[in-house]
Amino acid sequence: MTAFAALLRPPASVTTVEAPGAGHSFGAWRQDMPGALDWLGDTIGGPQPAGRLAAGVVVRVRPGVAPPRLPAVPQALRRA
Repeated sequence: MTAFAALLRPPASVTTVEAPGAGHSFGAWRQDMPGALDWLGDTIGGPQPAGRLAAGVVVRVRPGVAPPRLPAVPQALRRA
């Protein structure tokens, strides 16, 4: 993970957490999940009320950071 983090350049950023000896075990995830969810909640915006944004609009959650653009829902799959 540290090698990946060292390759990033602005505006990209990364937050890393290392638990020595934990690996990718379920126990490590269970232990770190509360902190990860707190970080995620502090880092990204919350849900938006339905109908406030047009399909395909990019929402910036922090200055300089944009979430991936989601494809528009095909007309055949849209609800009436």
